Amino acid sequence: MIINATLGYFSRTAILTGPGAILSKDGKIPSPEEVRDSWNTITSLESPKYFNQLPEMFGVLTPLFQ
Repeated sequence: MIINATLGYFSRTAILTGPGAILSKDGKIPSPEEVRDSWNTITSLESPKYFNQLPEMFGVLTPLFQ
């Protein structure tokens, strides 16, 4: 858990990720246009997943290796 402590102000900081979008298919690198067209999905934090440690975040990449 990360706690901010500055000048008497305290708060929790969390590492999280949104649902994201898989744009690579069959080893093809997505074009800038494909990234642009998926930007709202890429940047969405709807239904976020929280992580206690940064390495846990790599678990969201599992679908790419199946």
